[in-house]
Amino acid sequence: MPFTSMQQTYNYGDRVHFFGITAKDGVKVKDVMDKIKVILQKNHKLSPDDEDAIGKVDIENEIKTMFYIFLGIDILIWVVGLGTLFAVR
Repeated sequence: MPFTSMQQTYNYGDRVHFFGITAKDGVKVKDVMDKIKVILQKNHKLSPDDEDAIGKVDIENEIKTMFYIFLGIDILIWVVGLGTLFAVR
């Protein structure tokens, strides 16, 4: 949904509730997120101790988690398949 449509639909006015960023190749997203968090805290006078003031989602970490889940499933399938083949003989 475009931001302008969201602002009109939910009556947000000129407030921004969400934005997305991407990092350059070779740069860790976590490092960029930490720098942006510090900048937002300074610009909006937020306490550095307030962890709930700025929400964040690290998609890179989510993708890595899903990769390992599917890798585990693949290994399990191989173990069950090979076990079945060896059990038949």
